[in-house]
Amino acid sequence: KGYGGAVQPESLVPFIVELRDRGDVPRLAAQTVPDVQGQPTPLVTMAACYANDMQTRFCTVRVRLDCIATLLKLQQDAVVSPVKIGDALGWHDATPLVAVIDHGIAFLNRQFHIDGQPRILRLWDQWSGSAQQPAPVAPPWTAEIAHGYGRTISAHEIAALIASDGDELACYRNVLRYEPVAGRVAHGTHVLDVAAGWPDPLGAGSTMPLPIVAVQLPWLPEKDVSGASLCVHVLDAMRFILDSAGPDRNVVVNLSDGAMAGSHNAGSIVEDAVDELLIDHPGMSLVIAAGNGYMAHAHAQGVIGDGPQGGNVMVTLTTPGGDTTIAAAVDTSACWPVNGSPQAAIIHRREVANGDGQLALLALRPSRPPRPGDSGAPHGVWTVSLSNAADRPVAFEAWVERDDPPFAEHGPRRQSHFVDNGEGWISGQNTLNSVATGESPIVVGGYRLVDDGVAAYSAAGAPRDLGKKPTLVAPSDDGIALPGLRAAGNRSGSSSRMDGTSVAAPIVTRLIANALAATGPAGRVYSAAEIKQALRAQATPADPPPDPEHASVKADQALRVGSGWIRLGSALQLPP
Repeated sequence: KGYGGAVQPESLVPFIVELRDRGDVPRLAAQTVPDVQGQPTPLVTMAACYANDMQTRFCTVRVRLDCIATLLKLQQDAVVSPVKIGDALGWHDATPLVAVIDHGIAFLNRQFHIDGQPRILRLWDQWSGSAQQPAPVAPPWTAEIAHGYGRTISAHEIAALIASDGDELACYRNVLRYEPVAGRVAHGTHVLDVAAGWPDPLGAGSTMPLPIVAVQLPWLPEKDVSGASLCVHVLDAMRFILDSAGPDRNVVVNLSDGAMAGSHNAGSIVEDAVDELLIDHPGMSLVIAAGNGYMAHAHAQGVIGDGPQGGNVMVTLTTPGGDTTIAAAVDTSACWPVNGSPQAAIIHRREVANGDGQLALLALRPSRPPRPGDSGAPHGVWTVSLSNAADRPVAFEAWVERDDPPFAEHGPRRQSHFVDNGEGWISGQNTLNSVATGESPIVVGGYRLVDDGVAAYSAAGAPRDLGKKPTLVAPSDDGIALPGLRAAGNRSGSSSRMDGTSVAAPIVTRLIANALAATGPAGRVYSAAEIKQALRAQATPADPPPDPEHASVKADQALRVGSGWIRLGSALQLPP
């Protein structure tokens, strides 16, 4: 879903790969398989930033559909060179970079340039188009050779477009063929303005206008908001930003994106890969939005059975109206209907990637299929049943994957959710963004400026693991009656409101960047751990008013605010 066009055996499918030992990535890059003439051809397509790295255990690859089985049993030569940061805007070799990984970044907006000089030094548009309609790679774009997909534009080309003084929308559409910002507002434009726009749209103040590197996530995979394609593109984006920054430079990255389903225990492959990257490369820190799932009814938890811990669970799925039921015991799968286009499926595994418990994946076809003529799954309330065959209790957790409309779109999709059956299993706990439970990133929840109340949607961590909760909370709304915060729209001079922890995260990104810039030319490189500790030390407690409509809010507050509240306009104190 999301990559467009018919899937053929020669189609390249993106994967993120974890290897057993450091140094194994170059050996994977050297693996070959015979082509149709019997000649050896690379098993995977891999960027040089991975193929030449003897330290990492993680990489992204693209594999032919008919070679995936070979990969499970078991190049590019270009590199991304650091960007040159000039001194025209008072920048120097130690000036920190602000980086944003997002979707819909209006890079011609004057919030991101000063007197015609762009502050966006490089933007990578990761969307390559489909087989039927590839993304145009023509001047002012250049092909992104190092990673093998997408296209880039540099400050020099952006400056020429700004100097032409043409209509921004016409330029995006007719010159750049860049559709993500064709609308009035876009998620990435708003986030980038809060993180690094000049002047600060929230009036909190900045040390100086800072240089920017931006990564536009693939346009159509972004429409698949489940995050299925996110891990590959985020890790590639982090590598691109790291290479663009060069050695010995501080760079703070903002990621206001994510998903809802997942292990939520820091065990996902992308979280491990990001942790390794941040630990191995001091100077890079990552700020992630905590997620907006607290009130989404997208998480359930409970215990079934009696006796000592253990048991064997049968998973059953029943269609609306009760006409059809499919079931899967551990290490089995089920699909309905057996013949024809699948409408529903269960895959139930005993072994999971992190070795903790069993995993059952339930998948439904959309009730409104994406293509005319396709049949959709029955709409309504599907019943999920868990039965424990042994007389031993089993704790379970379940998440509904994210499927809400992207920002500035209004359907036709709607977010699926659990319906309470009277057992009280639906919970706002453990609803963090599923790529935000790693050890190194800074995870930001949201609160209201008017009364310090935690935003109703702002996600919570897990009571069983107090380390898996937001680092702190930052402003995401003016108030209940005035949701969101105002920042740039896509056209210069325009603005719009946007709420969510996506808004809170870039406030902290700006706070960190300001502190790094304030250290001056003599400033040193700060690790992600040092910055995270400084933020925790600066966060302050607050006592927001009780929420009469949601009694659980006060009880879960410690799982939602982390170390406390960061005040708009405050200055972060870094260690010497």
